[in-house]
Amino acid sequence: MFYKNQDVLAYSVEIKEMQDNVIKGNIYEIDYLSQCLFRQKNCSLLENITVTFENGNKQVFSSEEYFQNVEQLQQKYGQIKEIHYESKQELQTKRVLETLQQQKETTQRGNIKQYIQRLENKNVNIEKETVSPSFQNIKKPSIKKQLQQNTQKKEKKETQKNNIKKEEVR
Repeated sequence: MFYKNQDVLAYSVEIKEMQDNVIKGNIYEIDYLSQCLFRQKNCSLLENITVTFENGNKQVFSSEEYFQNVEQLQQKYGQIKEIHYESKQELQTKRVLETLQQQKETTQRGNIKQYIQRLENKNVNIEKETVSPSFQNIKKPSIKKQLQQNTQKKEKKETQKNNIKKEEVR
């Protein structure tokens, strides 16, 4: 959905791996308006959509028919199991996807701690403006403190692992 007249914070998330139950990857801030305009111009390349329903029935719909009638189609044919999009021009679609990937790869790396701090400060200021004056002396939440606690927990686990290894060696 496109919200042309509203400020929208938009992000692209790329999950790279999972380490010790922590998801690691990249978060890219997106210029929402320019991305929407780019997609409107370049991504309306769908011709047909082949839908497989849970009962095994396969139906082919035009992209307009599918997107305008998804709920009615599910009522008529059942739950959707699989969707296959057929492009008008595969080469053009591939180029659009490559362009989007290149844009993401050339995005300047940021410092997540600084970014979170800026968001915290912005949110605290917004909240201060909307909260009654008697609550305006409340301190902002500390991401630094949470990060320190997480680091301490991690260090404690490492120390415990090292102690166990030392005991096993004895």
